[in-house]
Amino acid sequence: MQESQRRSEVELPTVEDMRTAWGMTPAESRLAVLMLKPMSLQDASRHLGISIETARTHLKALFAKTQTNRQAELVIRLLATARQ
Repeated sequence: MQESQRRSEVELPTVEDMRTAWGMTPAESRLAVLMLKPMSLQDASRHLGISIETARTHLKALFAKTQTNRQAELVIRLLATARQ
């Protein structure tokens, strides 16, 4: 593997990392991990087998727990979890 490829790969936090770092519920942490992938909230809700309304409720809780207001901010904050 080339050095540039290694640098571009980021080890994503796990569900357990999210729960430990942010005090997320299991459902919130599963959504949080999916939000780190190029996946819309609607796609994530389908993947998890939950309604979009439930996903939005979890997303609001994630915003509160991470002190963020937008999905982009949330992703940046969650990615920092991987580097701790």
